[in-house]
Amino acid sequence: MTITHWKIANAQTAGRGHLKSNIPCQDYTYSMQENGLTILLLADGAGYAKHSHKGAEAVVKKTASLLADHFDEYFTAEDDDQLKRVIIRELHEEIKMIEGFEGDIKQYASTLLFIAIKGDQYVAGHIGDGLIGKEQDGELKVFSFPENGQFVNTTFFVTSEDAWKHFRLYKGLVGTAAGFVLMSDGTAESLFNKKEERLAPAITRMFEWLRDHPSQKISAVLANNLDAVIKEQTHDDCSIAIASLVTLDPEVLLAADNEYLRDFMGTHSRLPDERKPSNPELGQEIADGAPSE
Repeated sequence: MTITHWKIANAQTAGRGHLKSNIPCQDYTYSMQENGLTILLLADGAGYAKHSHKGAEAVVKKTASLLADHFDEYFTAEDDDQLKRVIIRELHEEIKMIEGFEGDIKQYASTLLFIAIKGDQYVAGHIGDGLIGKEQDGELKVFSFPENGQFVNTTFFVTSEDAWKHFRLYKGLVGTAAGFVLMSDGTAESLFNKKEERLAPAITRMFEWLRDHPSQKISAVLANNLDAVIKEQTHDDCSIAIASLVTLDPEVLLAADNEYLRDFMGTHSRLPDERKPSNPELGQEIADGAPSE
């Protein structure tokens, strides 16, 4: 008999362009586990939108709440188009409830990426650019590609007209998948080769380290690498969220140290972690291996 458990980590950092202009980070990530449900979420606020950082946070947290409350309903829903409309309507209402809302919902525009896992079932969604990747049978694969608009550097947002038409909704069985990664387009510039449609080997190492180390430590490592390495390849904000499946024999789990055991068995949510990693060599190893264009 073996014990399996999804471990989660996430991080974000403001891009060089925003730091230079004193603009807050417009990316937002969140991960949570409760009642047998594992959820990863990421949103990338539109650069043109004055309050997109607020919109990204609101959209992520509301989507997390919807998935936690309605996963079973979403998974079994037969009319996916209607489900998309319902979720988008809920997100629009949440944006309008932001303190100090100024009336123009497009000033709170963001993309949205998420995956929720319960047992062997998953529900995932994607609006806009950025991408979702997975590790399956030892290989990295793109699960959901970026969707861009008619012109370069344009995409679709939760607040776009007919947003539901650009809302890609996926449902199915996890099967042999052992890792999922969400990343914004800023991060994808370093970890995704567009020409070859290939994810960087560094992502495999992220999954491996997350399996072997506490989630809190890996979130800190991700934050440091985004800040020190990934954002140097772009002017955009950078964010990432990962889930890695751990399979252990009970004897091995019982022999683990207390920190790992609490992390493995814990129920928690994880906001972006800006702390530096306690193991700088770990951070450097994850940073290596990004593909070149």
